[in-house]
Amino acid sequence: MTRAKRAMTIVLHPPAKTSGLRRISEFVREAIPSPIGDPAWYRQMSLDAQMKAEWDSSISVARDVVRAPRRAVRRRLPSLSFQTGERAGNLFAASGERKAAREAGIAAHAEYEQIEWLAPDAATTALERALVKPADAVALWRERAFEVFANGEWTSGRFDRVVFAGGKAVIYDFKTNARGRGESEADFSRRLSEAYAGQMSAYRKALAALTGLAAADISTVLLATATGSTIQLRTEAGWL
Repeated sequence: MTRAKRAMTIVLHPPAKTSGLRRISEFVREAIPSPIGDPAWYRQMSLDAQMKAEWDSSISVARDVVRAPRRAVRRRLPSLSFQTGERAGNLFAASGERKAAREAGIAAHAEYEQIEWLAPDAATTALERALVKPADAVALWRERAFEVFANGEWTSGRFDRVVFAGGKAVIYDFKTNARGRGESEADFSRRLSEAYAGQMSAYRKALAALTGLAAADISTVLLATATGSTIQLRTEAGWL
């Protein structure tokens, strides 16, 4: 009963319209052993209910039911493109191109999530070197989904990769965005930084809430598969 995602329904018989015996749900009948099938048991249930009703009416104490006001919780999905930014060209691309790009991204994520650690001598790019185990690493999360409730917001997401080392954490997020024609690597990195700053800021706050780490001890890095580069994000307040 504690694992319902949307709602939980308990099915019972409707209340009896007469003052006769109580009707017990078949689920209750099956869950509780004999003497539920014994008519005397039903009669006793009815008597107990009547005695309780008489007792409640005799003390005639007014009970005011106080309910806490309902509070709306806004759900955030930071990884969605409409919240993290997307190039206008992608919005107007043919559906086949968008589908191909989406499938390529899914395939790349599936490949990278299989990697626990790369051997140092096998890492030739900045992206691959980010997958080498640090000497002081204590834990690694891969494809870890999360749900966080904080400050009236419900944030849902999935960490691609989080490395915990030296009392700090680094959130790595694979990005399969294509580099534009004639776009320099610096411009490409700047575009991705601006597009995904919102997502990674939300992920950083979520990790702080989940682990108790100080936000200052959590950094965020994009792993650009198109260039094999790493992009550490920062804001005016400092590094993300």
